[in-house]
Amino acid sequence: MALPKEYIGYFAAQLAKRLEQSGKVRIQSQAVVAEAMQQVLAADMAQEDMLNQEVRATLEEHQERMRRDTISYQEMYKMVKREVMKKHKVTVVNRPDPDGSKYSRDKVIELSHAMVKALAAMKPQVELVEELNEVRLEIMRQMQGLL
Repeated sequence: MALPKEYIGYFAAQLAKRLEQSGKVRIQSQAVVAEAMQQVLAADMAQEDMLNQEVRATLEEHQERMRRDTISYQEMYKMVKREVMKKHKVTVVNRPDPDGSKYSRDKVIELSHAMVKALAAMKPQVELVEELNEVRLEIMRQMQGLL
C-alpha cells in the first residue's frame, strides 16, 4: 500500500481543491468531489488488499515445499504477487518512480482514468471546462505534485 489510509481523505480534498484552482473543472461542492475521489482511492486499496490476501493464501498452500526446498519467503512472495497481478491485470503500486513519488507512473495513469470517469459521472455538481483527457492529465499533474 503506497498511501496510508489516514492520508487518503486529505489527499482527495487537496486534489479536488487543486483541480478547481487549475480552471479545468468547475466544482459546486469540493467535499462531494473529494468523497468521490476518496472512493476511487479506497477501491484501489481494497483491490490491493484482496491481492495480498490471495498471495498469502497461495504461500500458505506451498509453505511445506518452500521449507523443504529452502526458498526464501520474500522471494516467493514477490514471485507469487507478480503472477497474481498478471492474472488479475493489476498495475503495480509499490514500485516508486525514480522521481521519488510513492506511486508508479502506470498507477497514477490508471487512477487518473478512474477519477476522471467519476468526475464525468457527477454532471450536476461538476462541470468539465476542458476535454476529458485534458482533465485527466491535470489530475495526473496534481497527483504527482501531492505525492
